[in-house]
Amino acid sequence: MHGLYSALFKHMLRRWQFSAAILAAALFALASFSETCFRYYGSDLGEVPSPAYGWAWNMTAMQNNSARIYLFFFMLPLAALIFSGSARQDIVSGSSACFISRMSLRRYIVAHAVMSFVAGFALTLSLLCLLQALAFIAFPLSGVSEGYIDTPIYLDVIPTDGMLAGTKASLPYVYNVIFMVWTSTWAGASSLISFGLSLLIKGSKAFALLSPTAFWLAVFQVSPLLPSSWSGCLYMNLSYPDIGSQTLPFPLFAAVPIAYLAFALLFILIVVRVEGRDILL
Repeated sequence: MHGLYSALFKHMLRRWQFSAAILAAALFALASFSETCFRYYGSDLGEVPSPAYGWAWNMTAMQNNSARIYLFFFMLPLAALIFSGSARQDIVSGSSACFISRMSLRRYIVAHAVMSFVAGFALTLSLLCLLQALAFIAFPLSGVSEGYIDTPIYLDVIPTDGMLAGTKASLPYVYNVIFMVWTSTWAGASSLISFGLSLLIKGSKAFALLSPTAFWLAVFQVSPLLPSSWSGCLYMNLSYPDIGSQTLPFPLFAAVPIAYLAFALLFILIVVRVEGRDILL
């Protein structure tokens, strides 16, 4: 089994999709970081935030449009692009036969599912960690700016009763890490959905890659019509720090991506049961 995962990992590194996903994520990281730095160009030292707060993924406070575009339109497709279509591509090319001849189809699918999740998770986590590392380069540890850009710091605009408010105040970097892991888990689960769709819908690679994003964008558009308890659970509203609007209890916040991951795993199980060995056709 270890040899299978090693082979899949090496195969992933050789795919052009891997390079394309890494390059696209890096470009968005550069754009987001540059936009955040530009916001503070010419500011006095006393107005510059700490790396914890100047993190580009803190997109509402930093008014970072590049990060928001990535979150809404590119995060899920890139997380899926990096590996989720590999199984279908290998089946079509016939290269999967050498693996399946030595193991069961179930083990082969499980290995690809694991790699799809891990690849999507790792890509997203790496991007968010890179943005945090860049914030350490750009902003001083002693930075004190809070609130929103162009809002005087003496105005009391920082909620003290939002989700994880205590963690944000006392352990701001832990607060950021929580959002890193949350967002990466969601991206990995969406990669699993794309993997399942690639097995089910054999004729269109783009459909498998883009369907999760298209679905959640459609839900976001109608979210004003939904109960606030439902719309507040959308990944667009929970993937980044926004203590002014995030009021979910932390256990529910943590449960949202876990529930999505469980649904993704169930979806793949259903696809395998329905398709059976027809997956190889």
